[in-house]
Amino acid sequence: MKTLFLFLSSLFLAAAGSAQEKLEAGKITEHVTCIRNSEQSYAAFLPSTYSEARSWPVVFAFDPGARGKIPVELMKDSAERYGYIVLGSNNSRNGTWKIESEAADAMLQDAQQRFNVDLKRIYFAGFSGGARVASRLLRGGASVQTAGGGASARRGRLRAIADADLRERYGASPKWLEVGGLAHLPSEGVVVVWSIARGTAEVQSLAGGEAHWVPISSLSPPRTS
Repeated sequence: MKTLFLFLSSLFLAAAGSAQEKLEAGKITEHVTCIRNSEQSYAAFLPSTYSEARSWPVVFAFDPGARGKIPVELMKDSAERYGYIVLGSNNSRNGTWKIESEAADAMLQDAQQRFNVDLKRIYFAGFSGGARVASRLLRGGASVQTAGGGASARRGRLRAIADADLRERYGASPKWLEVGGLAHLPSEGVVVVWSIARGTAEVQSLAGGEAHWVPISSLSPPRTS
């Protein structure tokens, strides 16, 4: 009887975990509990075209106040248009590196369990203290590893911009241009727009390099091909 009870309990937990894992594509899910660590969670956006049939690039985002929905909300329109998964930690916040790195590790591990992730297209982003977390991950200051153990998280190609103000808006900017979104710069290809002020935009190339300011007039919507 005890064996039967344990068996039924395991089936119940497996079914509950399976139900928990279902996210609705095209919409923000504010709280996704990590499968292996129930104390860790993140906000998530999957493009409406998401399918397990192919792998997808992922942006892992960090907010200084553990408000994962904020960066996800800012990036969701571009993510929908150009086919990116965006995840924002609900645990990483200004404080010790232990708190931040554990949150990053949990989110990375869970993403690979839950989604079909393109390990060659992993990106990190953040605002203020969250940008410092992303920068540290990319500089190799993290012990975070992918689930397969072979590819370090620092291989991500998107450098975070310290003190980038994701909340700032520039009223005269083109409708397609959004802070936290993607744009195209002829000399660099696809870039991420981190801050907008006085007719200029702070951009970061997905191919790497330093952040810099450019005239808004030089940017255009990224090409879909």
